[in-house]
Amino acid sequence: MNKLSLTLLCLLAFFSSCNNDEKKLHEKLNAITNQEITGNKQLSKGVSLDLYKEIELKMNKAYVASLKNLIDNSFEMQLETFQDNEQGVISGYKYMFKYIVSNEQEWNDMQTQLSDRYFNSLIIQQKANELSNEHIKDITNLRSQFYSGKSGMKAPQLSLLRIPKSEIFLGGLDEHSGRNLALEIGTTILDILLGLLLTWIVVNIIGYVVTGPIGCLISIISFIIVMVISVLFTNYNDDKLIQSLRDQNKSISIDYDEIHKKLDKNTISFYDKIK
Repeated sequence: MNKLSLTLLCLLAFFSSCNNDEKKLHEKLNAITNQEITGNKQLSKGVSLDLYKEIELKMNKAYVASLKNLIDNSFEMQLETFQDNEQGVISGYKYMFKYIVSNEQEWNDMQTQLSDRYFNSLIIQQKANELSNEHIKDITNLRSQFYSGKSGMKAPQLSLLRIPKSEIFLGGLDEHSGRNLALEIGTTILDILLGLLLTWIVVNIIGYVVTGPIGCLISIISFIIVMVISVLFTNYNDDKLIQSLRDQNKSISIDYDEIHKKLDKNTISFYDKIK
């Protein structure tokens, strides 16, 4: 066995023994396929084909793992994007204002548009298709490095995944904005009452006259207390909206084992035919 074949066998042994996640494995396998593995025509055909076959089987496994990771985590990724773009202080005020000025039809239309923007299953469908096309390209690239009859080379056929239409609706935004509005009004009133209470305590119990620095200190203490309460209730309110979205989410059922079996069947059939 020549030096190149021995090197490839060592690489395969390394990949088999490592405990890295499937994404890293996929990147390493791609690094191999992007090189001219069989530029030497003197390589033993049987040995080199076995190596290619083993590499392709590992690529199949990595692809299925990447696909499963994409589908299984798709909702949480969408949810994270929604949180980053549509939650927080500025967004809270924006939706409070719309809650006040919008009529029922305008408000429902806005909720529908937000649902389509952030929880559209077509986005995941597109990413899954891109992942499938990338895998076919990688396999074709690997096989074309040694198979001269490229016109007769059959790449694996991947069925188009049919991801169910998303049923996530941002109906909880109605209550969320209403609670934020009530919170805003409540904290304003609380700030005034707390300031009056602290002033009464200072004047009637401690005996100091509320002037100058004392008055500023009371305002600061009152503001800090109100802000802490506001943050706690805002986080609680945001969490309730996120939970309402999670409750609507339904897991996507895909037979990953069947996809893997079909890919491996294609790989084994291809290499067995050209030996």
